[in-house]
Amino acid sequence: MVTSKQKEERCGSCGRMKPKKELRCNGRKIHCLDCRTQYRHIYEQRCREGQAIHTHHASSADVGIETWGQVDSVIREMAESQFKINNEYMGLNRRIALLKKYTAEAVEPELIHQINFRLMLETFLKKTCSTEQAILKRFDFGVLRFHRGKLDVELDAAYAGQRMDKP
Repeated sequence: MVTSKQKEERCGSCGRMKPKKELRCNGRKIHCLDCRTQYRHIYEQRCREGQAIHTHHASSADVGIETWGQVDSVIREMAESQFKINNEYMGLNRRIALLKKYTAEAVEPELIHQINFRLMLETFLKKTCSTEQAILKRFDFGVLRFHRGKLDVELDAAYAGQRMDKP
């Protein structure tokens, strides 16, 4: 049996658990697709500005670190930066959850409205059509199929959007 933990691995950049199919290895470190895309966008932007991020190993003269104490400071800065990144992702997840909640609240009355219309159509079709008879009718805003007591409605929402508030 394969558990979900076996299907996920931690991204070496953002530190979040991701499905293995969203991770890529660059030979030394495993990165998720989101981090790779983000890095690529930053890299391309820096290249356009003439400030490319150097990915090659710098010589000791270019490093800018001369003592182990400086290494500790760099590691601290990196950890603090990662903390900020993680907080942003947590905030993003909270905002996404709020958007989903608000969207569900806005959509719910429309879904109830559609369910009521669907019930009205089914009642009408069951009264007027035989259950063995297959019905296919095309209308301006969609296609109606009714066969063996089952209703299928294919709506043309794009056309409805164009005609909204027009006679």
